[in-house]
Amino acid sequence: MERIQLKNVTTIVNGSTPSTANSENWDGDIAWITPKDLSNFQQRFISNGSRNITETGYNSCSTTMVPKGTVLLTSRAPIGYLAIASNPLCTNQGFKSLICDTGRLLPLYLYYWLSTKVEYLKSISDGATFKELSKTTLENVEIDLPDIETQQHIVGTIGTIDDLIENYQEEMSIFNKALSQYYQLFSSICTQTAKLGNIVEKCGQPLRNHEWEHKEVVDLSTMSQSNVCIINASDGSLFSTNVKTLEPTALLYGSIRPYFRKAGFAVNADFVTGTVHEFKTSKECYLWVLGVISSEKFHDFTNTNSQGTKMPMINFSTMCLYDMPLPSREVLRSYNEIVSPIYLHIRQIMKKLPLLQREKTILLEKYF
Repeated sequence: MERIQLKNVTTIVNGSTPSTANSENWDGDIAWITPKDLSNFQQRFISNGSRNITETGYNSCSTTMVPKGTVLLTSRAPIGYLAIASNPLCTNQGFKSLICDTGRLLPLYLYYWLSTKVEYLKSISDGATFKELSKTTLENVEIDLPDIETQQHIVGTIGTIDDLIENYQEEMSIFNKALSQYYQLFSSICTQTAKLGNIVEKCGQPLRNHEWEHKEVVDLSTMSQSNVCIINASDGSLFSTNVKTLEPTALLYGSIRPYFRKAGFAVNADFVTGTVHEFKTSKECYLWVLGVISSEKFHDFTNTNSQGTKMPMINFSTMCLYDMPLPSREVLRSYNEIVSPIYLHIRQIMKKLPLLQREKTILLEKYF
């Protein structure tokens, strides 16, 4: 196995941002990625971000068009988000993009290797307020490099697990869209409303001992927009955020902006922190309320009625004032019959994903 500096097997380039004051720079055909595009990105390969730039915008700044297979690494705010370009694209200045010499280094091998070195990359970054990983520092990082055949075996083994994970995540996305569409359809035929507080009640009891290490804990950082709210945490600092026992059938909603859009439920979790509202409702209303708190109208309500300037929060009592569509018994029965199989399928996937993630972690530790 060869130990070699990254500059000898990659070309590392920077990104840039066209002027936002000039509309001619934006909404073109050139894919342009920012760290924000990777903040909730769960796959390995990315084709585009939330915005594109024009050829005028591209020529107006120092961003670089990188080829398919380039490894994108965020180098500030934060350091360590990763993806691989699935087509030619460019980035803003928050990236160091690594173009591999594919005769010596496979992009996927570099991607997996870097994913295990995030804390190290942070430790060698500079900056008092906000750390940044410089191009020179990254170029001088050394990587243990096996031959191409060994690299192919490693990325093939880990990639098999990642393929399953990404397939399940895609299924989750499809099923969650279906839940949203059915809720919109059925809520449109409701003729009455009711305060959310008449349907739900707050739940969860404070944890009174420290026997929760290595348990599943739900907090703001672990909730996702696809209703997956699971981690395996042992960070003792979580205890200081009012950790509570989690009820198996509880519904969850992030209490701090920008986490208002993170709504859903947890599977195989033991505790929830005080930064997440936990509440329950009747069995019959459970799926309906899930649709309510996942809807755009509810997110608009929580955004509008949050309090605080530095860290806006939504109080549970304020959430309870929301006028939710109230279905008739017949409409609710029909709704439950349709969405229950979708909901159960989502829960089954949620149980499988952590097992696959742990298997991937074991393989990463084995090879890197």
